[in-house]
Amino acid sequence: MKHLTKDAKNFVEEIVEQLEKEKSGVKQFPKVKSLLQKVSADASKDAVAKVITAVSLTEEEKDQLKKLLSKRMNHPVTLECVVRTEIIGGMRIEISDSIIDVSYDEALQNIGRMLVKGSHI
Repeated sequence: MKHLTKDAKNFVEEIVEQLEKEKSGVKQFPKVKSLLQKVSADASKDAVAKVITAVSLTEEEKDQLKKLLSKRMNHPVTLECVVRTEIIGGMRIEISDSIIDVSYDEALQNIGRMLVKGSHI
């Protein structure tokens, strides 16, 4: 339940706002309000992008990636960088409910799957 889409997060925030406006609703549904606020707060914390690379990124690369992801997600993003040499090259980015995998390891696995199926590369 931690990973909500932007639309789902907006929906939850709208419900919380409506419950706050209706004094009788707040009194009748305190558990619902509390749960929806928690889900909304958890969703807004999904501002950390886990970036997996084969080699360490330079500070300039990290800054560029942070700007790009922040623009794409429409909110500030921080990076959690992890080095895993087994991905060979490229990178894998895990943020919110999205995965961007442009690692060589993933590309090689895709090629292997196509060869097993008999597809052309």
